Amino acid sequence: MNMKIEKTIRYHKQLVITADRLGKLHSIVGTYCENIEYRAELKDESNVTFDSFVELKEYCNSGEKRIQELEIYGRSKNIFRGENTESNPKQDSCTEITIHLKNIHNSARFGMFYCFSSFINQDSQVLFEKELNEFLQSATEGHCQFNIWRLISAVVSAWVAIHCYRDIFGNEFKLSWTIVFIIVAGLISLGLIDILDKYFYHAVEFAWGNELEQYRKRLDWRSKLIWCIIIPIAIAIVVPYIQKQ
Repeated sequence: MNMKIEKTIRYHKQLVITADRLGKLHSIVGTYCENIEYRAELKDESNVTFDSFVELKEYCNSGEKRIQELEIYGRSKNIFRGENTESNPKQDSCTEITIHLKNIHNSARFGMFYCFSSFINQDSQVLFEKELNEFLQSATEGHCQFNIWRLISAVVSAWVAIHCYRDIFGNEFKLSWTIVFIIVAGLISLGLIDILDKYFYHAVEFAWGNELEQYRKRLDWRSKLIWCIIIPIAIAIVVPYIQKQ
């Protein structure tokens, strides 16, 4: 009986998949799988199956036809990467790898990468996992910056709610209205995060073809947001506090 080693990897950070990184991912899967299939779901909810990696890499990827989800499926035999000895023979059994990248619009689970692998040899499985983790680390961009935005949106929302409360009630404490203002602050924060998630920080950036230019524009807008919003807000909050000291 051939041993089967199955493992699932999930990764919830923003990934930027450029043409070069797509090639790297193809190379990792291709090391273990001879037959690789690519399927994509587009913005307009249509589905595309690509006949080859070259066809996927050269896809226009723009507008309503830009990729929102990408599935990579590989299947092969005799993939053990090691010396063929009596103690470690190459086995005639299938290895399968399924990778699913999804640009989900859900700020609670920012980023979506799913990989299921089934190997016949533990050494190969460990090596594949190491290569995949290195790839994920190299393709992770913007996640820390997005978390900073989350924190700032929460602070700004709380600051607005507190000042509105004081303008209305002064220093008098009213439990019912305090709860209302906390809920309002939470809704404002969620709204800001939702805007950032939808327009500026895609969970997975399929940044090749025409979409590469759109990604560069989003980077430019992020920079403008930092200098035109974050810094002025920080000054508006900090300076009055310092002046009171």
